[in-house]
Amino acid sequence: MSLARILRSQPGFVNWYRDLMGYRKYGLIADDLLCTREAQLAASRLPVHLQDARSRRFKRAFDCSLKKQLLPKDQWTTTEQDLPYLTPYLQDVELEVAERVLWRDSIVGIPSWIQPAPEW
Repeated sequence: MSLARILRSQPGFVNWYRDLMGYRKYGLIADDLLCTREAQLAASRLPVHLQDARSRRFKRAFDCSLKKQLLPKDQWTTTEQDLPYLTPYLQDVELEVAERVLWRDSIVGIPSWIQPAPEW
């Protein structure tokens, strides 16, 4: 068993590490930190109220960063608020991308590493 897997199984360590990362002090959630192409596509599929909340969190964090300040402690993201809201949409996008690659490889017969990435 790897050290990372052992540490992830310890909720106290996970919370300590997330607090150490500092994103909660800007009012962000862990899923806000994902910046892959798939995460951007998943974010575009969110319901409107979640997209608005995400946008507000980004604006507030950007404003705090420009001012070189942290949010007041009562506005920090708590452990109870730091829930994965993007994960179900991200899993759907990753499945679609994998399915697209399998389909392209089976129909065309050319390995996916030769062809360019699909346009979003």
